[in-house]
Amino acid sequence: MATGDNVFSETVAQLQFRLKIEETKARQEEAKAKQEEQKTKQKELRQKRKRPSTEEIEGSKRTHILAGQSSSSIKAVTAAFHNPGFFNIHANDHIQDLDMETLLNDNIHIKDDMMSVIEKCFGPWKSCGKANEDRIQEAVDDSINAALHKIAHLTSLKYLSTPQCRYLDGKAPDCGFVFKNINITKENQKQVLTDFIVCAGELKKPGVYIGLKGVVEQISRYLYYVLIQQKREKIYGFLTNTQQIKFYCLKKVEGLDLCDYYESKPFHFYTAVPKTSSSSSSHNVRQTTNEKSNEICWNTDTLKIFMKFLTKDWHFYGYSMLNISPYDYLHHDKFNIEVK
Repeated sequence: MATGDNVFSETVAQLQFRLKIEETKARQEEAKAKQEEQKTKQKELRQKRKRPSTEEIEGSKRTHILAGQSSSSIKAVTAAFHNPGFFNIHANDHIQDLDMETLLNDNIHIKDDMMSVIEKCFGPWKSCGKANEDRIQEAVDDSINAALHKIAHLTSLKYLSTPQCRYLDGKAPDCGFVFKNINITKENQKQVLTDFIVCAGELKKPGVYIGLKGVVEQISRYLYYVLIQQKREKIYGFLTNTQQIKFYCLKKVEGLDLCDYYESKPFHFYTAVPKTSSSSSSHNVRQTTNEKSNEICWNTDTLKIFMKFLTKDWHFYGYSMLNISPYDYLHHDKFNIEVK
């Protein structure tokens, strides 16, 4: 009987062992199947992004150039830049959230006690309500230049007003930033600025909704063109109507003339004055001094986010076109770049 019991025990043990092996194989096969399914989905997504629809191709004779040439091709970039179906091909349904608050959280340079000075720099924005485009451009130019002057020791950037520059194949965003040790005169911006632009911004009138597809498409085109031309991995930009601001980031998809698009939520520059007395108002809300001071006040948190964006470490912006940094010695800014 003892011998029979031992044989039975061994048989049960062997069956249990085999069962475990089969279960392990089943789990491995299931995991492998899931991985293959995920790879197939990713491949289909990339193919979908890479190949525009027949209607989009027919809508633009230049679209086929994009698929047939490398990212270094000027013709390919130009074709994508001017393609009427650009936004649908490159951004629509592919925009991801850009969490600027988390992204800028490690920037501790902008303190609360600096904000009253910053707010004064942005005073001209308060008069943009019914101003024309030229006046708005002037107000933004003056405000950002004044703010960067106050925090010059904290920033690596220099502001440029570029609406008439046309440095992106006949077009240009309203403003841009280069490293602060780079000097480019307005007369030479069109010829050389494409190689030096670090990030860019687009301005709209206060009444224009900055979430409109056409408005978003415009800044996206500019950022895409610079990213591909400079062969960078990423680029940042912003869109504002002086009442709100949105931030954008484009990241290059390896091996393709495509980008992953990221868009932040809108941040409001103004907010309603609290109903309570000024002594009990939140520390991050400051009353403006214009004729509507009883109706409008600064949202200091938004101004702080904007200033944090402009004072990040220079590596943050992803500029890699030329082997330069904002701290290179360039003869005390005595020379201007004139030709490429």
